[in-house]
Amino acid sequence: MTTITGACTCGTEVSREQAEGLGAHILNGMPLRCSPCSARDSEISETQERLEQEQLDDRRYAGKLQVLPTALRGRRLNELDTDGRADVLDSARRWAAGELNGLVLLGQVGRGKTTIAAAAVSDYIAQHLDRPTPRWIQATLAFSNLARGFRDPERIDTINALTGKQSPLVLDDIDKGKPNTGAAETLFLAIDLAMTNQRPLLATTNLMPSELVKSWPRPHGEAI
Repeated sequence: MTTITGACTCGTEVSREQAEGLGAHILNGMPLRCSPCSARDSEISETQERLEQEQLDDRRYAGKLQVLPTALRGRRLNELDTDGRADVLDSARRWAAGELNGLVLLGQVGRGKTTIAAAAVSDYIAQHLDRPTPRWIQATLAFSNLARGFRDPERIDTINALTGKQSPLVLDDIDKGKPNTGAAETLFLAIDLAMTNQRPLLATTNLMPSELVKSWPRPHGEAI
């Protein structure tokens, strides 16, 4: 077989077998490279591919964060103050990692429940870029949307978000507002489906469950 001989760009003499057949002229026209230069080229190419993938992941991450309220986008659990709430943050990390399917953050106003929930969502997105984006639902807004007309797009979108099976569901401030019977039924269905389908679920509330029961229509309050 014919051999092509020449010099690499570094000056080293190199030879290789001449290609034959379809596309041979393209292969034969490629610059000659010695082994060290070829290895360096491969390393540079791999580095460029890695950087391009990281940039793509950063753009995807930023895009998925749009699901969160503007002021809470990009908060991460490792950036939050652990004073007095190390166990809570650990549970939030386990939820973000997919080790917990359900998590409820309870506590009085100003304890950082919503911030922790948002940071958990940010961490979840960062760790699971290829999975469906979590749905963040502010409960008061959800109750308002569910009270809209039967064919209202906002009502339909809220129902779809609540009763989906794939994307994690985050219910923020479920104690705010008083749902009517229809909204309470939909919320019960959402939570029941999440448990049945092992859909990741995270909720925040200022009230204990026993207190929530008193303000929600029966029998869904007790069931929730």
